[in-house]
Amino acid sequence: VSLLKAVSKNVECALSASFRKTWRDMVFSAPQFQDPNAVASQDLFRNTTSAVTVAVHIRRGDIADGNPIFILDNVFVSIIKDLQERLAKAGRESEVHVFSEDYGFTNWTAYEGLVDKDKMHLAPRNQKKHAMDMDLNLRDWKHFINADVLVTGGTFSRIASYARDEADKVTGLPLTIHPCGLNRSGTFECTNAAHFTWSGAFFKHHNRDGLMEGVEYVNLPAVFGE
Repeated sequence: VSLLKAVSKNVECALSASFRKTWRDMVFSAPQFQDPNAVASQDLFRNTTSAVTVAVHIRRGDIADGNPIFILDNVFVSIIKDLQERLAKAGRESEVHVFSEDYGFTNWTAYEGLVDKDKMHLAPRNQKKHAMDMDLNLRDWKHFINADVLVTGGTFSRIASYARDEADKVTGLPLTIHPCGLNRSGTFECTNAAHFTWSGAFFKHHNRDGLMEGVEYVNLPAVFGE
């Protein structure tokens, strides 16, 4: 939270290349990464060869607490399908990994056929409310930072995204896609979009009568097409 506040107050400085490198070095210097047998050291992308790795963070841990700010599954399903189609048109295979929590409040069948079961990385519910498993969190952060494409779904992945490299002007990778300012009324505002042109895009979804109509991107690199 302190990092988010610092970034919001000093956007140009905080999102500079030097800041991102310093933050990345701090993350990877964590002692959990020094033990090759630790959970944090797991490489979930180890079998990936030429495919574009897509990490999607779907925040679900506090839905049971009545938090109204969360993104519906149909939005993430639409984004995953869209990214797979865009990459396929560019002649690139995609490998999608979903990172979330298995707290018993989400029906994951919506992702069947889109995401392989062994690429659904769901943290188990801890008996202690809001307990943090640092080994598991650092493992996920590592993959958020290293993925070719990251779709953030909450503060957890947004903080990790600040350690990602700047997108290459030719390939458009690594690409980071953030939700446009989701607020408690359920609407999206892209007022800060200009601050993130170094890394990628924002997304917002359109609904009518409760039905998903589509996803709109802001600042999506031209290489990914219209």
